[in-house]
Amino acid sequence: MSAIIAVVGSNFCTFASDSRLVQLDRSMNNIGVKSDRFLKIFRINHNLIYGASGTMEINDDLLAPFSGVVRKHLTMSQAKNLVVAHMVQNRDILPVRNVLLGGKNEMGKFIIYEIQIKTGMDNPTVTLKQAPDKNRFAVSYTIPNKCMLLYPILQDNRLSKTLPWGTHAALVGHLEGLIKDLSEVDDSIGGDIIVESVM
Repeated sequence: MSAIIAVVGSNFCTFASDSRLVQLDRSMNNIGVKSDRFLKIFRINHNLIYGASGTMEINDDLLAPFSGVVRKHLTMSQAKNLVVAHMVQNRDILPVRNVLLGGKNEMGKFIIYEIQIKTGMDNPTVTLKQAPDKNRFAVSYTIPNKCMLLYPILQDNRLSKTLPWGTHAALVGHLEGLIKDLSEVDDSIGGDIIVESVM
């Protein structure tokens, strides 16, 4: 399972993720750790960050939506369209069911797209998140569905609706602490944390 948290403000977008990959039984119960170094968030180019979660295997290519594409000049809209098309085309076999795509769009605005496909759906849902003003931010996250105990942790004072951090480094520290808190509640979430930012 995965914990990916994305925060977008008026002049930044930051993703934080654990890096644990677990083995699941047929009932989706965690029966062991396969890796604590499995990347779930990626810098696509200087403007875009991509995070993927779902039921995965160690050899799954999480960057498959961008296969054969020159990513250097890929725009937010192009990346979103590639992810949606990949999800639709592979909906019956898709291990990745939740995607966060964030960074700077073609208009220079920092945004996050939440893209999700559920079993039985023909098309993914796409939700846009952005900061309402320069002193506030928006948060997106993907965590294991069955872990209802995790939701209150995400709503605590670490992620209030106004910017409590003096610096971007302080935000990163808050996100790292939050993922560590989540890992103490659910052992499918690892304590090793990856962070990517676009500023």
